[in-house]
Amino acid sequence: MSEVMARPGFQELIESVEALPIEDREMLVEIINKRIIELRRERLVADMKESLEAYKRGDVHMGTVDDLLKDLDEMIQNRFEAHYEEARYEENGLWPREFWLEG
Repeated sequence: MSEVMARPGFQELIESVEALPIEDREMLVEIINKRIIELRRERLVADMKESLEAYKRGDVHMGTVDDLLKDLDEMIQNRFEAHYEEARYEENGLWPREFWLEG
């Protein structure tokens, strides 16, 4: 919030709002709140459309939490094994660098 307050013109805007009658301030707050709600609604719709397109492309997979955890475990294991094999060959058969003791 302090970054916003430091911008030129923001303090002037606050002062202008404070100069308004209370009824106008309340109306302004109501208008701003409605616009924020509408903006959030538009963002939600855009996110939903993007998700639907991803589903149509086949980029989304259905399953249970257990399926997700199993997939994550497999992905981590595959990356570890790939890294280990890569490091092993780079080290000419010696221990991978992450197991070296510096001394």
